[in-house]
Amino acid sequence: MAVPRWAPAALLLACAAAALCLPVLNPDVFWHLSAGRWMLEHRAFPHADWLSFTMAGRPWVDFEWLTQLLFYAAFSLGGLGGLWALKLLVFTAGAALLWPSLGLYGTSASGRAVGMLAWVLGISTANDLRPENFSLVFFLALWFYLERRRLKGPSLHKGAYEVIAVAAFFALWANLHAGFVYGLILLGICALADFAKRRALGLPALLPIAAAAALLNPYGPAVYRVLWEHYGALAELKTYIFEWQDPTLQASWLWPFWAILLSAYLSVLARYLKSRDVPAEHLACIFLFGLSASAHARTSVYFLSIAVPVTAAALKGLAAGKPRRLLLGAAAAFELAFFAWKVAPELARFDVFQEHYVPAGLTRFLEGERGTLGGKRVFNPWHWGGYLGFKLHPDIRVFVDGRYLFHGLLPRMYAATRTPEDYRVFLDSYGIDIAVLERTRQLIAMPAALKGGGKGMLWRPFYLFFLPKKDWALVYWDSQAMAFVHRSTVPEQWLKTHEFTAFRPEDLKAAQELLHEGLLPKGRLAAEVERFAALSPDPADAAASRAWLKALTEGQP
Repeated sequence: MAVPRWAPAALLLACAAAALCLPVLNPDVFWHLSAGRWMLEHRAFPHADWLSFTMAGRPWVDFEWLTQLLFYAAFSLGGLGGLWALKLLVFTAGAALLWPSLGLYGTSASGRAVGMLAWVLGISTANDLRPENFSLVFFLALWFYLERRRLKGPSLHKGAYEVIAVAAFFALWANLHAGFVYGLILLGICALADFAKRRALGLPALLPIAAAAALLNPYGPAVYRVLWEHYGALAELKTYIFEWQDPTLQASWLWPFWAILLSAYLSVLARYLKSRDVPAEHLACIFLFGLSASAHARTSVYFLSIAVPVTAAALKGLAAGKPRRLLLGAAAAFELAFFAWKVAPELARFDVFQEHYVPAGLTRFLEGERGTLGGKRVFNPWHWGGYLGFKLHPDIRVFVDGRYLFHGLLPRMYAATRTPEDYRVFLDSYGIDIAVLERTRQLIAMPAALKGGGKGMLWRPFYLFFLPKKDWALVYWDSQAMAFVHRSTVPEQWLKTHEFTAFRPEDLKAAQELLHEGLLPKGRLAAEVERFAALSPDPADAAASRAWLKALTEGQP
């Protein structure tokens, strides 16, 4: 039975649609939800921080306020599933704009399907719920408009209509996300090329109008000031925040990005050498946006949204018939292999939100202990601040979250981890009452005195040195997080009920040795294991802890 001609394209589009269904991973979505909730409660735009104690009252330019209201509306209507549905809707809108963009160059349905799946796989690292999702859609819409204008001529776009449409477009974009600046760059490139070709001011005149329209936001020119500050801090952000770092070949999820970058550059170069008819806009765009994407992985979505249609345009004049089919077949084979290798396993264990990116169990513990821990100062990892702030505010205020307000704290946070003394000074300087840490397997060797005067060496967890037991009590831990409370800030009786003194993460060997030497009562260890099992968000961890205790104490008196 012959395979229908449309079947390969349908398969590629089905894979693209499936890949857009990846779950929400971004923990920063929760501080966006906090902002949306605050705006609805106060019927105002936020101008100062209220979520943290470190930056309380500091001016804050919330240039994503409209997106945050949309996030909170989706969450209010459908919870985490509503956020996932919003993500899917926005990316589907982007795909719907890419399809006609590819059609502008006469690309066949099969070619467009190959380009669509390439784009979807290329943006896999950004296939999450972020405010820049809206920038991606607006960027694709602007590209389609500018390319259509270039190919069909400006005659249909003259007059006040175009001015009003462009102004409204950029005004809306500037209230959703700061990526409108990339739109201004794209518009500037195309305006310069258009002027060089037509010697007319129609398109160039739209650039200052678009830039001025972006000022129609609650913060006015401050939006541009904050963006400039972001640009000045890029080198530092690359040091401390993964998503701002350079893309590398070691990151396998980025392989489609590199494949598209290479394909775009080679196809444009070959087309230029063959006919010299590559549009100047295409050359400038793939160079400038490719340069940005190669330096900052987070900006790769803008390059990909240009590179895919530019590649399609270049290939249209390079190969026809069998050579074109071979190129498309090779690209489709790579895409399907990557989809099967990376995307399909993620979809197989699908959930609308992957909770292991946030400290859900720890947060439930802190919520349950609001009576004792409310009002305390919490030190927390950067990427957990949004979730903790959304769940615990106003009873507990965080140290940092994902907002630009806290960029200046990052160097000091990381420098504090060099030595136990540095860490103590750091926590004391901020008056920290609760230290929330990610659980890691950092161990330090130390001598151990055994019963009968013997000596040995034990590898002990780092927190025994950085958060010494005389000052700090471990009151919660699971496979993901740990929480330490400063002893001076809580009642002694509460500590007796909640502290883990023997059953502690990465320290079970010490508990085993102490039990064997008769220095640890079996009853105390059993009580701590049961407390851990009751608090654990993972039933498998609870079962494993009980099994460990049973195996350890069998035959013990």
